[in-house]
Amino acid sequence: MTRRQSAFLVILLAATVGGLATMATDQEAAIRKIVSLNGETHSNNVIVGQPVVTVDFRNTRVRDSDLALLAALKDLEELRLEQCSGITGEGLKLLADLPRLVRVDLSHCDSIDDRGLLHIAKLPHLRSLKLRFTRIKDDGLKHLVGCRELERLDLTGCAINGSGFRNLKHLKLLRQLDLYRTDVGDASLADIAAFEKLEELGLGKCPIGDAGVKHLVGLKDLKFLFLFDSQITDGGAEELAKISQLRQLHLRGADLTDAGVRRLAQLIHLECLDISECSKVTSKGVRELYGLKNLTQLALPQECLTDAEYQELKRALPLCKIGIVSWFPNRD
Repeated sequence: MTRRQSAFLVILLAATVGGLATMATDQEAAIRKIVSLNGETHSNNVIVGQPVVTVDFRNTRVRDSDLALLAALKDLEELRLEQCSGITGEGLKLLADLPRLVRVDLSHCDSIDDRGLLHIAKLPHLRSLKLRFTRIKDDGLKHLVGCRELERLDLTGCAINGSGFRNLKHLKLLRQLDLYRTDVGDASLADIAAFEKLEELGLGKCPIGDAGVKHLVGLKDLKFLFLFDSQITDGGAEELAKISQLRQLHLRGADLTDAGVRRLAQLIHLECLDISECSKVTSKGVRELYGLKNLTQLALPQECLTDAEYQELKRALPLCKIGIVSWFPNRD
């Protein structure tokens, strides 16, 4: 190696080390500022100086301009901004320089509207997006068409009816879709059924009836289905019985009778079944469930069993936790 080559390598090494030191210093400065804003940072391990992969600003007074701090955190994978009322759609454009960002939670950010999704769409590797109780509407969903790696989308409490899903059929990896407390109805389930890899679908407190359930029969990976406080009747139960791979089915408050429960008894892989507040179901219908040996949780209508019938059920399903109160598991 010549003297000139050696000198060049020394300069290159110094520049590299200097660049890394600057990056580390920038990250440390960003972390200090984040902490001063009552935020939290997390790495994959506890070694000081390791790349930050999570920033948690939940329920803080962080503003749009504060998101500029994140530019120094090139390894950032998760950003939590729940209940940050100071964040608007305009601030989200500052996330475009975070190439590894895969999880974003904007729940209860009441200033986030459709325009914000224009900037979210620039995150090509996004896998989880939570927009619970924001101002997102159906028209804004079209901006997510480029998020081809999206696996979870949570639109709980948004003012949508589901018409926007016809623009998202290219989201072939979507596995979990949460639409609780929206106006998504039967007609929109035809478009939702295009998400062939769906494993979990949350439609609680939505105007869903028997006609809509028919569209879900073709979802061969669907295992968790939440339809509490719906308009499902025995006819819908007949359709649900065709989704043979279901593991959890939540039908609290449905208009079911014993005949409908008899249909549900065909779902031999069920582990959790909620038919609480289904006031037309009697002990006769409950007996139809004795063959569901995989059940670990069963919620029943109040006073549908006598003490003796309850003991009989316990003997038939000894490993099952039985109650009259609906449960709603946290699947975050």
